[in-house]
Amino acid sequence: MSRVYLTKVYNRTENIGCLHPLGIMYLAGMLRDRQPGKHEIKLHDMILRREQADVALPQLLAWEPDIVGFSCMTHEA
Repeated sequence: MSRVYLTKVYNRTENIGCLHPLGIMYLAGMLRDRQPGKHEIKLHDMILRREQADVALPQLLAWEPDIVGFSCMTHEA
């Protein structure tokens, strides 16, 4: 069983509010539906927790994931 850690990255320079982390939720749902029992999945929303990388990184490393995914966006035209 692989351990998958999906996180939505916090960007303190933008104030767009707190939105559901749909991207990582869709990925987690797809993995659970299409490959049941093959992955242990952990979701981490740094925006909701207002965590910087120096706080979130030790939590990620302590969980010892096999796969790490980051959700990040740009609002540039």
